[in-house]
Amino acid sequence: MSPSEEQAIQRILKQVDALGLFPQAAMKIHQVASDPESSQRDMERAISLEPALSAQILRLANSPFYGLRRNVSNLRQAIFVLGFRAIQGLAMSLAVMHMGKSAHPARRQAWRHALAVGIAARRFSSRVDGIVPGDAFVSGLLHDIGETLLMAVEGDEDLVILHTDHPHADAWLAAERERFGCDHAVLGAACLESWGLPEGLCEAVRLHHDAAAIAEIEHPTARRLAEIVWLADQVDRARLGEIDLDGLHARIEGAPLYVPQAVGWPLVRDTLDALPDELERLAGADLPSPDRKPKRTGPRRRVSRRRTGGRVGWRKTG
Repeated sequence: MSPSEEQAIQRILKQVDALGLFPQAAMKIHQVASDPESSQRDMERAISLEPALSAQILRLANSPFYGLRRNVSNLRQAIFVLGFRAIQGLAMSLAVMHMGKSAHPARRQAWRHALAVGIAARRFSSRVDGIVPGDAFVSGLLHDIGETLLMAVEGDEDLVILHTDHPHADAWLAAERERFGCDHAVLGAACLESWGLPEGLCEAVRLHHDAAAIAEIEHPTARRLAEIVWLADQVDRARLGEIDLDGLHARIEGAPLYVPQAVGWPLVRDTLDALPDELERLAGADLPSPDRKPKRTGPRRRVSRRRTGGRVGWRKTG
């Protein structure tokens, strides 16, 4: 990284801090997830600070994405299903989406793309040894977080125009570097590093547009996680119509990576076909708003709880 690029990243991150709009709940969730001594009750209290996030977490836990046979009716059960890392990723992603409280359609599109890449990455992780599905989901969810930071700091419309004028990834990354001093991939990775997220996740974010660089990652688990995110991003770009099916197949076949071959074309096609419905179930019609309380969709259910002695310990899961 050049000195000028480092200066640009630090300038933008300072502007992000200066916005002062990062919700208290997201920071609290991040602190709880990063503390190995945290309990399930600690996480439940942190989530309860943000009603919109609580609703999104319950929605995710009850989706076909997790394939549970029974309804998840409260946050305690949802935390067990999703795990600390996935909840941390949701909190960070939603918080960044709402920086500046912009209602620009680009924010909603960015949220749906992030969620779609997370969904696809989790699906693909089932075919790759050593990858925790929750880590794959969060890496996909946060892969474009740098783009959303640029929207918050530089303006939604500026970034939309820049990407419209440069429709291909290589061109728009170069245009971002020229316009802002750095591209969204390195900015996102730097932001996540400053938040203390794992190195492998940060590397996946930094390189999600660069298959050749991913192939050079030395640590095998980090390399496979980055490959999963790269593949998931390509698949969702096919859903968005940025590349056609033949183009997607050619990119996968031409990439010097292990994961696309391990996943296989049938699962890639199945995921591409399933994404619209899965995305609609999870994302819904609107981006969740931190200013809007979730609607109650049915009668309040009483949930019986067995009493246990002392504090309940909780093991962090993927």
